[in-house]
Amino acid sequence: MKDYAGYIFTAIVSVLASWFTLKGTRSSSRAATETAYAQSMPEMIGKVQDLLEQLESKNGKIAELTSQVESQSHTIDALTQQVGQMQRQINKLTGGNKHE
Repeated sequence: MKDYAGYIFTAIVSVLASWFTLKGTRSSSRAATETAYAQSMPEMIGKVQDLLEQLESKNGKIAELTSQVESQSHTIDALTQQVGQMQRQINKLTGGNKHE
């Protein structure tokens, strides 16, 4: 019985040592992961800020182009009205013949 007690004690110590080693490995792994995140965060934040600036710039360009399209649309409408008026004048001068 005395021999088994030594084996049991050794087994218990081995299990406890393995458990503490595993616990320590998990803690150091977690710490390493946190360190990696902490080191990469400023770079990631910088990239996000750059992307936001690019987005704002593109939104500004889109707004400018939209304004230009609206302006050109008004110009086209005005020219279409002028063409319609000229067509009516031509029709009056030619005796009512429509050239559409």
